[in-house]
Amino acid sequence: MSSPAQILANRENSTHSTGPSTITGKQASSVNARAHGLTGAFTLLPWEDPTEFQALLDSLISEHKPETPTETRLIQSIGEHYWLMHRALHLQNRLLESADIDHHTFSLYLRYQTTNERAYYRAMREFQILRKEKRRLEIGFESQQQKQAEELRKNELNEARVRLTNARAAESEIETEVRATMEAPIPGHARIPFSDMVNAFRVTLQNLNRDLAAQLQKQQAA
Repeated sequence: MSSPAQILANRENSTHSTGPSTITGKQASSVNARAHGLTGAFTLLPWEDPTEFQALLDSLISEHKPETPTETRLIQSIGEHYWLMHRALHLQNRLLESADIDHHTFSLYLRYQTTNERAYYRAMREFQILRKEKRRLEIGFESQQQKQAEELRKNELNEARVRLTNARAAESEIETEVRATMEAPIPGHARIPFSDMVNAFRVTLQNLNRDLAAQLQKQQAA
């Protein structure tokens, strides 16, 4: 805990000025802030070109193609911090070109340049992390879909194999039954092999076709 002497010293220090307290001083401070626009809400200064800033944003959007409101806000932040960083550089150069350099103001601009440069890279890293995580989830979803599609194809192939096996079994049963029926011996006759019966049917069909063709020719000739 603080001693009574330290508490008393802190109270005395708190009464010391930490900034402009008069109306004139506060107005001057406000004018200085508006002069460089490196603090507070982002705004373009009168001597800056709005179309140039919009072109910067358009180029960032075209390059990174934000797809969500969060990504869009990060791109906006990246563009603003990039703009402020170069604004601070521009103000530093203006001071260096003057006859009497205000070192305090120059240090201030340098600090704002460093601050916005860090904020620029921080926003860029956040955007990249967000995009990387989003891509990881998309890859996982695509892998799951691919896995499900492979499982579906595998099941369909197995079902096709089962149907083919059943069809072959049914064909074999039918062929066996037909053979048994056709090869059954006629009473008083010997068993006729199935292959001989097939050949006999083939010859009979050929003869029947020739007879039909001959009859058609006769009809056409008459």
